[in-house]
Amino acid sequence: QTFEYYTYTLGRNTTVKNNQTKQIHLFDAASVKIEKEFLVQGQKDYFFRKWEREEKVPVQVYIVFMNSEKNHMGMPLPMGTARLYKKETDGSIRFLGEDAIGHTPANEEVRLQVGEAFDVIAERVQTDYQQVSQRVTESQWQITLRNQKDKIIKVGVEEYFSDHWKIIDSSHPYIKKSAFVARFEVEVPAKGETKVLYRVRMGR
Repeated sequence: QTFEYYTYTLGRNTTVKNNQTKQIHLFDAASVKIEKEFLVQGQKDYFFRKWEREEKVPVQVYIVFMNSEKNHMGMPLPMGTARLYKKETDGSIRFLGEDAIGHTPANEEVRLQVGEAFDVIAERVQTDYQQVSQRVTESQWQITLRNQKDKIIKVGVEEYFSDHWKIIDSSHPYIKKSAFVARFEVEVPAKGETKVLYRVRMGR
């Protein structure tokens, strides 16, 4: 590392001819432990008006892993495009998706968004809305998660607020992920559904 820059070394010699573009294998990593995350994300403009409609929202799929020696990695990763492939039982390779990553030092988490879930459905509906005062509103929301898989899954539901907010009541516990984000961790049974219901007060 020089100043705040990092030099990536190949560990072997290679040659590049004049005007040639060459892809070079940087390192191998086997038996890396990964986790699949399902994520539903809300929008800030939900909470200051009355919504008359029910809408489907995408369920994003992320692959998450630690870039650590314990996880058979642990070297700085250069900025670029990460592509994910899955080896099928017949030996064929199937492309799953790709995502851009920034320069990632060792011992940091890597999150790759690889698309939307096909068999996990999310629907959002506003079940109540009240204008408490000129600058304060209350709204109640129901988020229905349906799982068509043959196994139980967990889905993260992240709601993005603005200004001053307070969840008054909720069917599921949540964590305050940041100043303006609440996250619910929701278990959804195999071939079943789970409803998340909560009420939030917003002030400007």
